[in-house]
Amino acid sequence: LMSKLGGEAARASQKEISGLTDSRVVDMWVSALTNPNPEAGACVIAAMAEMCTTIAEDTESEAEPGTKFTTDASSSSSTSQSEESGSSDMIDIVGYEGYNMMESEMMQKITEEVESKLDDIQRQVMWDLSSQASGRIPGVEERLAALNQALFGSNGLMLPVDPRTAEAMGASITLHSPEHYRIDKALESLQADPALLCVIYMSLARRVGVEMIPVYISQLATKTLLRTESQDGTVYFIDPARNGTAFDYDTVVRDLEAGVRSAAEIEARNSPAAAAAVGWFPDNGIPSGPLNLPSVDGESGLAPLGRIFGQILMALANGCVIRGDKYQGVVWKRVARALQEAVDILEMKDLSL
Repeated sequence: LMSKLGGEAARASQKEISGLTDSRVVDMWVSALTNPNPEAGACVIAAMAEMCTTIAEDTESEAEPGTKFTTDASSSSSTSQSEESGSSDMIDIVGYEGYNMMESEMMQKITEEVESKLDDIQRQVMWDLSSQASGRIPGVEERLAALNQALFGSNGLMLPVDPRTAEAMGASITLHSPEHYRIDKALESLQADPALLCVIYMSLARRVGVEMIPVYISQLATKTLLRTESQDGTVYFIDPARNGTAFDYDTVVRDLEAGVRSAAEIEARNSPAAAAAVGWFPDNGIPSGPLNLPSVDGESGLAPLGRIFGQILMALANGCVIRGDKYQGVVWKRVARALQEAVDILEMKDLSL
């Protein structure tokens, strides 16, 4: 799949991806990343998805009867021009002021809907905690247990139950519907991609008094875990994709070591040089030596949350490529570029302070 996507990216001109970085989207990301609520960034993605849908519908409605819209390689020159212009179709229809107002109203509407749904779940959690605590302050473990019950039990939030599967390079790759990456739609259908589940879980945990740090570990089956600590200093790693299951520090390190060891054994058999690069030195054909394990302490700053949003955006872009929707694929790559620019702006600001 990655080889296929790499080929698609190579064929796409740099002008399509980076020629026009929308300053409005950069500003939206700056605002979201400086917002203490993690769901703010997910609302940006949902608003942009709604804008893409609106642009497509309005552009098609403005076309002459009988005009065929297509996104494949054989599309007409007018379609190519539309791809290069990004949101210019909508701007031509309603003007800059109308476009900005529409974008702002859509963002506000989606944010209000999401906040309302999260508030409802928060109230359920706090009600359960108040009935169990009997006047004492509940600990982290109790708060997480009540959150898991409300989120995955009472409300039934889960991974998508009927994902589409694409065959690429002989591998079966699960692709979720675009709605599973939109926080507003996911809270309605109660089905969310693992990355979005992390955002929802973090948002609710913060609302009930538990701060979490995303930890991205590519060697684990679940790429992102949420790290938190109890009052006595015990470290927990929460996996929202497994209904909020908590793992202790030693378990995560042991699983991580097993994953790295397995990969190193394969590299040692195929390429001793590659094995040495990851700290695994073959001795007479038998793998031996130290393992270079990635840190499970988590990163500081904007990188962890930005990486989650980046995963969601690239999943949306890759899904568009596989479906043949080239236009929206370019849009999502531009939104991802705007996210990176916002992170760079804020990190430079922190350095200047």
